Amino acid sequence: MKIAVLSDVHGNVPALQAVLDDICAWQADTVIVNGDLVSRGPYSLECLRLMQTQFPAAHYTKGNHESYVLRCADTSTDPDSPTYDVDRFADWTVRQLGVAWMISVPSLNISI
Repeated sequence: MKIAVLSDVHGNVPALQAVLDDICAWQADTVIVNGDLVSRGPYSLECLRLMQTQFPAAHYTKGNHESYVLRCADTSTDPDSPTYDVDRFADWTVRQLGVAWMISVPSLNISI
């Protein structure tokens, strides 16, 4: 069985497309997105749609950026906050995606 694992896409469609092309050529049996598919980059929604179209059976775990976006969805952005710029990306991601998809993605908890 071939398992492809990718992470930290951060809304970067060209990078995601290059990786997905490799995964298709490699003919992976299972695809796992190990967090941070969205946020920071300009194309969170497009990345999610691309994954759902090309690999509808992919498995997802929630990364720190999905968790951060969900936290920001519950609070308003404070222009005086030192995290203001990052918060704006999170707000924009929420406006593109909503929160339903991110809430449904499980968090991966590993103890070492």
